[in-house]
Amino acid sequence: MSASVSFSEFNGSTGTETTGVTQMNLKGVDDVGTTITSAPIAAGLNSFSKYQCAYVNASGIFAVSSPTYRVSSNSPATGVTVAGTVINNFSSSVAYVQPTKSATGDGAMSTSNVYAAFSALGTGGTGGVITSGNWNAASAAVLSQIGNYTGYASPLRLQLQTTTSAATGTTPSFSIIFGWQEIG
Repeated sequence: MSASVSFSEFNGSTGTETTGVTQMNLKGVDDVGTTITSAPIAAGLNSFSKYQCAYVNASGIFAVSSPTYRVSSNSPATGVTVAGTVINNFSSSVAYVQPTKSATGDGAMSTSNVYAAFSALGTGGTGGVITSGNWNAASAAVLSQIGNYTGYASPLRLQLQTTTSAATGTTPSFSIIFGWQEIG
């Protein structure tokens, strides 16, 4: 049996979590449900930054390690950059920052694996990702039967940044890839 993965997204001033997210629409509003055609990004502007975490359930196997994120393309069109970073808060909590259209300061997201960590939550996923306005410390390198079976990978922050040379219309899609190693 392999591990199962789902995604959560965090929005608003307090990082309200929406579980089971199946897309990461980078757009002109900070929410999960609005379509990209209803909240377009004008050339020369940015999308709202977006935070998502992979939630891994490793029950039924011995262990899961080495969580990674990457994108299939960090320049999907002329004048468009996918900026991003993994928030690796290994030993202490880091403040959650409400998404905005201001440039995040992140460089182009890597098309190679960027290592994350796990914030283990215990069997059944009790606990949370954000406590008192801070991302919880992500200190576990491995989810296993010896310790915790479930947990969130470090948060991934992405933003679509455009220049005035960006074409009008929908930007070509790109994939966000989450990887891990299973130890059987």
